[in-house]
Amino acid sequence: MRPSGVLAGAMLAGMVVVAARRRRGRPLDAGTFTAQTPAEIAPGVFVLGPWGRSQTNAYLVVGGASWFLVDAGWGSDGPRIRAATRALLGPETVPSAILLTHAHPDHSGAARELAESWGCPVYVHPFELQIATGDFAAMARHAGPLDRLLILPVMRLIGRRRREAALARSSLAGVVRPLGPAGSIPGLEAWVWIHTPGHTPGHVAYVRPSDGVLLSGDAVLTVEVNTWSGVLRQRQGLSGPPWYTTWDRRAGAASIRVIAELEPSVLAAGHGLPLAGPGTAAAVRASRAGGCPVKRSSPDPPEFRFARAAGALEVFLAVGALAGGAALVLGPRGEVLPLPVSALEGSPFDTYHVPGLILFIVLGLGPLGAAWLALRRHPLAPLAACAVGATLLVWLAVEIAIVGFSMTPPLQPFYLLLGAVITAVGIAWVRSRPRPSGIEV
Repeated sequence: MRPSGVLAGAMLAGMVVVAARRRRGRPLDAGTFTAQTPAEIAPGVFVLGPWGRSQTNAYLVVGGASWFLVDAGWGSDGPRIRAATRALLGPETVPSAILLTHAHPDHSGAARELAESWGCPVYVHPFELQIATGDFAAMARHAGPLDRLLILPVMRLIGRRRREAALARSSLAGVVRPLGPAGSIPGLEAWVWIHTPGHTPGHVAYVRPSDGVLLSGDAVLTVEVNTWSGVLRQRQGLSGPPWYTTWDRRAGAASIRVIAELEPSVLAAGHGLPLAGPGTAAAVRASRAGGCPVKRSSPDPPEFRFARAAGALEVFLAVGALAGGAALVLGPRGEVLPLPVSALEGSPFDTYHVPGLILFIVLGLGPLGAAWLALRRHPLAPLAACAVGATLLVWLAVEIAIVGFSMTPPLQPFYLLLGAVITAVGIAWVRSRPRPSGIEV
C-alpha cells in the first residue's frame, strides 16, 4: 500500500523543523540571560530560559533546604530542565514539588515526566485540575479563540478513541494536586500564590512579598504577543496574555490590575526576559493604564478580528509549507524528510523536487503575502484569504487523487479543515465589509 498524505506530511514536518530552531533573547533590563545558562534574577530565584521562538521560561526557586520548579516548559524541555538543575544544584538533588501557573502545554509539557523521575507532586489551582487531567469537556468550556477555531475541531475530527489516547499521554492524573488554601505553599513559606484568572480559569502567579519578586506565568508577559510585529520580531515589552489562547479577556484585564497593585520589583513571566530594576513597578502600572491589549472593554471591530484570524491561519500554513517545500527541494529523494519516492507512483513526478518547489511558492510564499495584506488590512486581504483557502483545498484534492486518502496520521483531514476554515474566514470577511449604497454623480 502506498503511503498517502505525503505533502501534507511535508508541511507538518517543516513546521516541526522550524519550531526546533532556537534563538537567544536580549536582556530587557540590566544583566544578561541566555537559554543555556540558568541566571539568578533575585536571591534564590533562577530563570531557565528563554527557549525557542515562544521564549518559554521555567523557574527554579530555592527556599531553605528545599527547592521548587515553577512551570515545566514544553514536553521536549524535560532534558534541558534536568541538565540545568543538575548544573546548578548537583546531580542528586530533587525538588519538593513542581508548581504550575497553568496547565497549557508550553508550561506543563514536561511536568509529568519530571514529576515521575523526581518522585514529587505537581501543584495547580483547583480550577485547573480538570484541564490538567485531560478533561476534554473542560478544555472545550474554557477554550480560547484559537482552540475553538482550530484545535477543538481537529480533536473532534480524529475521533473519541484517538483523542482520549492523545489526552492521556499529556494528562497529569496521578501526580497533580490542588494548591493549598489562602495562598499557602507547603515548604515555601516565604512565597504565596495569587489567583490570576483570565488566560485560563485556574491561572495563578507566585509572589514573594518580602521583596516583590513575582512569577506571572502568562497573566503578564515581557514579550509582545498581541501584535503581528511583536510576534514576528520577538520584540521585548510588556503584554497581556495572548488573546488567541485566552479564555476570558475581561478576567485577564482584572488580573493585570491585581498584579500592578502589588508593584513588583522583579517581574518574571512565562515568556520573555525577566524585568527588574527600579522602573519595574512603574512599567507594570503603565501597562495597567493601557499598555496591555486585553484591557480593552469594548470588543474589537470585525475588521480587526477577521484580519487577525486570517493572518494567523495564513502564517501557520506558510511556515510549514516554506520549511517543508525547502526540505523537499534540498532532498528530492527523501534525504531530508523521510518520505518515500514510491509514494509518487502514478504521478507526473519522479522525485519531490518539483512538488517541493510548488509547495514552497504556492502554499508558502502565497499565504505569507496574504498574511502581509491581512496585517495591513489591505482591501484585497479578504479575497486573498479566500484564494489561499481554496488553493489549499485544490492542492489536497490533487494530492488525494494521485496518492489516495488516509486518516493515519490524520494530516489530510487536518489540512482540509484548515483550508475550509481559511476560506470561511475570507468569505465572512468579504461579507462583513460595507457595500456602496449608490453611485455619486
